[in-house]
Amino acid sequence: MVGVDAAQLCTYAADFTRLVEVGTLARKVATEHPRLDGLVDNASVAGPEPRLYAT
Repeated sequence: MVGVDAAQLCTYAADFTRLVEVGTLARKVATEHPRLDGLVDNASVAGPEPRLYAT
Protein backbone atom coordinates (compact mmCIF):
# COMPACT_ATOMS: atom_id res chain seq x y z
CA MET A 1 0.00 0.00 0.00
CA VAL A 2 1.35 3.38 -0.94
CA GLY A 3 1.93 5.79 1.90
CA VAL A 4 1.34 3.26 4.66
CA ASP A 5 3.96 2.41 7.25
CA ALA A 6 4.58 -1.35 7.19
CA ALA A 7 4.28 -1.35 10.98
CA GLN A 8 0.58 -0.56 10.52
CA LEU A 9 -0.09 -3.62 8.37
CA CYS A 10 -1.22 -6.86 9.97
CA THR A 11 -1.68 -10.33 8.55
CA TYR A 12 -3.88 -13.13 9.83
CA ALA A 13 -4.54 -16.66 8.69
CA ALA A 14 -7.60 -18.85 9.12
CA ASP A 15 -9.10 -21.90 7.48
CA PHE A 16 -12.38 -20.58 6.06
CA THR A 17 -13.73 -24.11 5.74
CA ARG A 18 -13.87 -24.18 9.55
CA LEU A 19 -16.56 -21.88 10.95
CA VAL A 20 -14.90 -21.83 14.38
CA GLU A 21 -11.71 -20.39 12.88
CA VAL A 22 -13.67 -17.73 11.01
CA GLY A 23 -15.40 -16.63 14.21
CA THR A 24 -12.13 -16.61 16.14
CA LEU A 25 -10.46 -14.52 13.46
CA ALA A 26 -13.35 -12.04 13.35
CA ARG A 27 -13.30 -11.56 17.13
CA LYS A 28 -9.51 -11.14 17.17
CA VAL A 29 -9.50 -8.54 14.39
CA ALA A 30 -12.42 -6.62 15.95
CA THR A 31 -10.67 -6.58 19.33
CA GLU A 32 -7.27 -5.53 17.99
CA HIS A 33 -8.55 -3.06 15.40
CA PRO A 34 -11.69 -1.10 16.28
CA ARG A 35 -11.39 0.64 12.90
CA LEU A 36 -10.70 -1.35 9.75
CA ASP A 37 -9.60 0.79 6.79
CA GLY A 38 -8.88 -1.99 4.33
CA LEU A 39 -9.11 -5.73 3.94
CA VAL A 40 -7.45 -8.02 1.41
CA ASP A 41 -8.86 -11.52 1.17
CA ASN A 42 -6.30 -13.80 -0.41
CA ALA A 43 -8.29 -16.99 0.02
CA SER A 44 -8.00 -19.95 -2.27
CA VAL A 45 -9.27 -23.47 -2.40
CA ALA A 46 -6.77 -26.26 -2.63
CA GLY A 47 -8.12 -29.47 -4.04
CA PRO A 48 -6.77 -32.94 -3.56
CA GLU A 49 -3.35 -33.73 -4.91
CA PRO A 50 -3.39 -35.07 -8.46
CA ARG A 51 -3.25 -38.84 -8.62
CA LEU A 52 -0.46 -40.54 -10.45
CA TYR A 53 -1.37 -43.60 -12.47
CA ALA A 54 1.06 -46.26 -13.63
CA THR A 55 0.28 -47.54 -17.09
